[in-house]
Amino acid sequence: MKSLYFPSKIRVAAIELEGVMMVKNVNNQLVLDGLQGKLVQCLADKLNFEIEILIAPDKDIMTDFGNGTFGGIVGMLQRREADMGVMGLTLLKKYRRPLISASR
Repeated sequence: MKSLYFPSKIRVAAIELEGVMMVKNVNNQLVLDGLQGKLVQCLADKLNFEIEILIAPDKDIMTDFGNGTFGGIVGMLQRREADMGVMGLTLLKKYRRPLISASR
């Protein structure tokens, strides 16, 4: 069986939402907290990868520019600036659209 490649560092696009996804500065290092933050940290610990936290510059989940491109976390994923996006995407019905896929 062929072994799968898994990167040693995952770029995580995030915006903060109290209790769900929080980014804290601990000893000059950004760490994830909240329900989804702890889930991502658990995955990193178990799958042995580092997390690079990228805060979405516009602090939005998804801004549809109407030309097939997006801003926010979805835009960062679309432009391959991030490998993973976290912030309750599945909880917010208004962001569910047939034009984006939850996986590759």
